[in-house]
Amino acid sequence: MKTSFKAILRTDLPMKGDARRIDFRVYFESKQYKFSTPKFIEPKYWDSTEGKVICSNDKAKSINNYILGKIASISKYILQKDAYNEYVSIDDIRAIITDQPTVISNKKERFPLDELLDMYILHLRQSDKRANTIRKFLSLQHTLKAFTNMRYKKNVVTIGQIDYQFIQEFANYLRKIRKNNQTTTNKGLKNFRTVWYFAIKNDFPIQNPFKHFKLTADARRDTYLNFEEYDAFKRLVIPPSAQRGLFQSKELFVFACETGLRYSDVIDLKWKDIDENFTAITKIQIKNSNKVYIPISNVAKKILNKRSLCLKSEFVFEKLSNQYINKNLKEMANMLDIDKKITFHVARHTFGSHLGIKGVAPQLIMTLLGDKDMKQAYTYINMDSNDIMKQAMNFINMDKDEILKQMGKAS
Repeated sequence: MKTSFKAILRTDLPMKGDARRIDFRVYFESKQYKFSTPKFIEPKYWDSTEGKVICSNDKAKSINNYILGKIASISKYILQKDAYNEYVSIDDIRAIITDQPTVISNKKERFPLDELLDMYILHLRQSDKRANTIRKFLSLQHTLKAFTNMRYKKNVVTIGQIDYQFIQEFANYLRKIRKNNQTTTNKGLKNFRTVWYFAIKNDFPIQNPFKHFKLTADARRDTYLNFEEYDAFKRLVIPPSAQRGLFQSKELFVFACETGLRYSDVIDLKWKDIDENFTAITKIQIKNSNKVYIPISNVAKKILNKRSLCLKSEFVFEKLSNQYINKNLKEMANMLDIDKKITFHVARHTFGSHLGIKGVAPQLIMTLLGDKDMKQAYTYINMDSNDIMKQAMNFINMDKDEILKQMGKAS
């Protein structure tokens, strides 16, 4: 039978003063157990639904960290016992709560890799990590399952099998089988390394297979369309015989070039995020939960007007996968003889770079991109030699007052 546990406040016990003791209530084999802790808090600060303190002072943070640590330790203990088909003991759970030593299995090297991912994802959820962070590690778990099913013929892979050779083969799988670029491959490996460090921190007797594994440099992500290329892209006439996805991919990409929104935010864009006159977008970004406010250009407004005529959903655009859109963008780049690797993320660079070339202040570009770090915003502002020359000529042809005005915008 499943074991459940939760922190509770013992308001039923008489105590001196306003504070009450925090206990752990454990349901084990159809029985209820209560174990006391040395932590106390006033009832008005206690969230009985969540089982935690709701204020944000240092005392509250200390108590919540204590509760979270105990829950993580109990969860880890139960996962280990289940993985080894060993008996879960209420005495061991009591020992964990009361900070007493427990008998730890000497079979940790046989702990399933997939169970380790489960443990880490549970840790993220209990730590109130952003949904996007949790989604990344769920994706890593799915990818690792696909790799181990192919490499190990669906046998259960344990953490004791993870070595330098495993990491090399996994990196090769990401690059050659899944066709990930270098940046995406590195992100997958870094996320895996994070899970591994979590296991080491939690006293799993394992070696660090990443110790001598050197990640190659990320692929450069400064590609953007200059003005001529972007104009050609907007004017591109898709043959009527082409698949509908080609039209949709062009529309999505142009809209992203006009707004600077990432793929996730374009696909997630809802009509409620846009004011009724189609003058601005106000949206919470998927990646970082930052709010972004973007004035809508005439090109973007034209796309929205067209989409509103076939309004069938709360979402502005139909959902296409990023991989499918990138495949179509590659085809369109070939049609235009643009010798650049065009992906959907190039739209964000195009948006930032065009604003930079026009002399928009970096602080404003950062705001429009929805970034809070100027360094991050600068990664989206790029110029090729032609654009640099154009901006230089613009300054040469300005009078003194105009130059001072432009310099003031950029400062």
